[in-house]
Amino acid sequence: DSCGGNQFPLPRNEINKILFEGSQKGTKHLNKVLTEYTKEWGHKLAQKALEIADGDFVDVTGPLSATMEIISLPLREPIPREDALKLIEDVPVDVGFVPYPHENRNTNWVRMLLRYYDEGLPFPTRTTDMICTDDTYLIHKEDKEFLEKYDYSIHDELPCVYEETIVAMIGDMPFVAMQGEVCAPIGMRIKDTFRTNRPIFVTAYMGEHNLYIPTREIVRLNAYQAQVIQIQYACPVGWSPEVEDEMVHAVNRIVRKTIGEEEPEEMESE
Repeated sequence: DSCGGNQFPLPRNEINKILFEGSQKGTKHLNKVLTEYTKEWGHKLAQKALEIADGDFVDVTGPLSATMEIISLPLREPIPREDALKLIEDVPVDVGFVPYPHENRNTNWVRMLLRYYDEGLPFPTRTTDMICTDDTYLIHKEDKEFLEKYDYSIHDELPCVYEETIVAMIGDMPFVAMQGEVCAPIGMRIKDTFRTNRPIFVTAYMGEHNLYIPTREIVRLNAYQAQVIQIQYACPVGWSPEVEDEMVHAVNRIVRKTIGEEEPEEMESE
């Protein structure tokens, strides 16, 4: 599947060790090492793909149907205004909000955070509180000034709101397409729910923009995939640790509804 937002051929600490040891001997040596590893991992991946292609297939021919829902994902509370004022001391405040590839793009969120406090805007608590512009700014639906300012990059009929998810049926096989760069454990949890009873195809990278949807562990570590919502999308707040569970439970619910399967009792009580 393509839920590979944090997918690596080796554990991250092993990759970091390879990068560190290789860099100690210079750029030329590091490039040589990375080239060798890339060939090795690429060959292993190709071999696995060929093994699957030589295996048994299941015919999924049948009628097509599809549904799309927007899953509202949780965000954490903002840092206090006092802490925001300390952050702004090391951030250029007069550049405004700048798109990629501007060097100050990764501090848009700090300026946005202070703007929320200065303007008295309600902080978003869920992704559905905001609209994503084509400049990849997440703007609160109550921020009339910025909605007007960036109207040229917002689709009037179908504005981009996270997290759009499509579940289609191809015969008896559910086909799941999730918006953005969904991290690998989320896709695996969804597949593991259904794969023993039926084939299921789970994908991501669907939709206009590729916001990472992180796991609880990635949020805990404040790893890159958890930071992107702020450093690339200018959101004044980060992810709640509950984002993984809520994403998995919501997609599973949509799949069950689509295939006509009842929710387990423990899910109904949550």
